[in-house]
Amino acid sequence: MVGECRLLHDTVAGIWLLLADDKPHADHDGLGAAEVDQACQWASTVLTDEGVTCHGWTARADHGGGVEYVADLTGEC
Repeated sequence: MVGECRLLHDTVAGIWLLLADDKPHADHDGLGAAEVDQACQWASTVLTDEGVTCHGWTARADHGGGVEYVADLTGEC
């Protein structure tokens, strides 16, 4: 079971990255940085296809001064 899933936009590569426990899990290069809702929907679909239920995403500051999105895998958020 995955402990934490995070979604962030890599501005250098221009892709959205889905990380599972801080390890690269999937990426999407067809969405821009401003397309947050679509990126969250894509990441939720990736998780669902793998049998992981995502109840939503919460924005928080990342260590680089940007924003990352954390998956609610418990339904408690």
